[in-house]
This record gives sequence, structure tokens and C-alpha cells, in this order.
Amino acid sequence: MLVQRLFAKRHALLAQVITLIRVEAWLAVLLVIVLSVVPGNMRPHVLPNGNHEHLTAYFITGILLGIGYSRAGQLLLSAVMLSVCAGALEIAQIWIPERTASLENFFSSTFGAWTALSLIALICCGRSVRMHYKRTSLSCRDS
Repeated sequence: MLVQRLFAKRHALLAQVITLIRVEAWLAVLLVIVLSVVPGNMRPHVLPNGNHEHLTAYFITGILLGIGYSRAGQLLLSAVMLSVCAGALEIAQIWIPERTASLENFFSSTFGAWTALSLIALICCGRSVRMHYKRTSLSCRDS
């Protein structure tokens, strides 16, 4: 009975953490959108190179989305969504004062997102294989 209660508490805590990470992920998406559509003189520059800023912003957003939505289909959808978002925001920058659309920035953004989500997919896949191996080896010992 105690073990079941502890498991239930752990599961509830994990669900709360995942919910918090999902909220942070969508806030990161919103922040990327806002920083992409403000005029160039209003946007903060934190890294020396714009491509590094794109890569870093999309990598962090991808990590958060990947942790919050870690199923294979969700990871792929997140990667495609971030790529489409990066492309749409680059196109939108054509009409924003002091901003320029750039294929280089699009590729940096997309690379950051796909790298982050691929990393999460590898971690999840490795965890899944390890859990399968443990179940298989346990069932072999029981025989």
C-alpha cells in the first residue's frame, strides 16, 4: 500500500513537471515569435552572431518541446512546426523595419530545432531500449 502511494505521488509530481515544461516550451515559442517580428533596433542582441542567436533560441525551444512532448509523432510534429515557423518568420521580416530575411538564419534556426529534437529522440529511444532489455532479461531469469 505504501509503495502504491509513493508511486502515485511520484507520478503526480512528474505530471506537474511535464505540464510546467510544456508551458515553458510554448512561452519559448512565443518569445521566438515576438523577438522575430519586432524592429531590429528594439531586439536585444545577446550573442555576437545572429546565426548563433537563431540556433540557440531554436535549440532551447526544441529541447523544451521535446521534453514536454516526447512521443515520436510529437517530436516530428514539433520539428516540422519549428521549421515552418522559422521560415514564416524569416519571410515576415521582409516587411519589418531594420530586419532582413535570410536563408542562412532559416537554416540556423532549423538546424537548432532539429538537433535538439533529435537529441531528445535519441535519449528517449535509448531509454526505451534499455527498459525493453531489462524486461527481457528479467523474464529470462524468471524462467
